[in-house]
Amino acid sequence: MQLLCGDIGGTKTLLQRVTVEENGFRVLAEQRYPSADYQSFDTILAVFLADLPDRHTIAAACFGVAGPVTKHGTGQRAAITNLPWKMDSEQLATRFDLSRVSLINDFEAIAHGIAALTDNDFINLQTGDPVVHGNRMVIGAGTGLGVALMVWNDEDYLIIPTEGGHADFAPGSTEQLALADYLMSKQGRCSVEFVVSGPGLVNIFTYLAEANGQSGSDQYQKIMQAGDPAAAMASAADKGESDLARQAMELFVMAYGSQAGNFALTCLPMGGVYVAGGIAAKIIARLQGGGFITAFNAKGKMGSLMQRIPVQVITNPAVGLIGSRVYALKLSRL
Repeated sequence: MQLLCGDIGGTKTLLQRVTVEENGFRVLAEQRYPSADYQSFDTILAVFLADLPDRHTIAAACFGVAGPVTKHGTGQRAAITNLPWKMDSEQLATRFDLSRVSLINDFEAIAHGIAALTDNDFINLQTGDPVVHGNRMVIGAGTGLGVALMVWNDEDYLIIPTEGGHADFAPGSTEQLALADYLMSKQGRCSVEFVVSGPGLVNIFTYLAEANGQSGSDQYQKIMQAGDPAAAMASAADKGESDLARQAMELFVMAYGSQAGNFALTCLPMGGVYVAGGIAAKIIARLQGGGFITAFNAKGKMGSLMQRIPVQVITNPAVGLIGSRVYALKLSRL
């Protein structure tokens, strides 16, 4: 039996075709595509499937989508938050002659993938006091900010996708308050992902540059003119090449931890918080530096409760793809 799975985001689209074997899965084909280079997901899927014979042998397909997914008839529809793409599971099934197609939120896919990972795929930030079958939460910054909840339902976790990244940003310090005020003046509101995301990191850097009269400096201009300003900033901070970049990274980590703690207060994930997304694994040393957990736990009277919540970083970049594969297998057995 073969499965088709995908992890579809504003920056990249990963597609994979696997065969199910006794000891797991064997990858038959895998490809990565820069999402913005294509007009639609259908275009990418057509390219991926063009060279693959025997399409009728695919028992089920599942695609994790970076955006809200809604039910439509017997299928689902989705819109990519940071791209003008629209997806419809029934239309995909018809066009590509696939028997079963499902669309799920990308952080729902990550949540499905957690159980398929090994201990080597996690780095511990806070041991806490884990509760067996306790609520869990997944959060991750990348092109945007994703959040999903996991609630135990007798035999397995029920996964609840959210659009928490678009909630209003709650400043955790006077500096973050000034940042929020700056972003409000520029964009009319300040959502969490305006701060805690790749573009959010650039927003922080720009705010600090303007606040310190350095927006015209060579240091600032060099980073902002790079192909990926967020990556250039992180590199400059790590190499000690830019004090402004260092300040931006520190503020970002504190804001990330604070917002993760805010979301944790709403669902009490005593079974664990899992930090995913494209940024976390790249800045793991900074997350381990203490600022993230300090901000996570800084909740006044609830501080001692927060310290009991386990917090881990997922380091496997393919977890979303793995989760889509897990879901596709479940779909094939319905």
